[in-house]
Amino acid sequence: MSSPAALSQKRVKEPSKDSQAGRILEELKATRRVGGDWVCAISFQKMFIPTYSQRVRDLRRMGHTIHSRPCNDHEWWHHEHSGQVAMYMYEPPSNLFTYTESK
Repeated sequence: MSSPAALSQKRVKEPSKDSQAGRILEELKATRRVGGDWVCAISFQKMFIPTYSQRVRDLRRMGHTIHSRPCNDHEWWHHEHSGQVAMYMYEPPSNLFTYTESK
């Protein structure tokens, strides 16, 4: 029988590391690990992923929480946008728990 904590956990599917979705997820997670929050979509274009918005949608369908908002074109970021570009932020699951086996 499953515990109540296990039943309330959100199921998340991990993409292949070599797939475009996997590369985007890794970039978003790496940014969080170094203390950053938002990643401009230009970063994904530089990774030669032109359909990044579709891959982000795929990641959301897999169960990952990814927030988006319009990118603020700050001159200190040294990139310029010719149109509306989004920024993305990965939110790690908050319902994780550690299970330790008692002896």
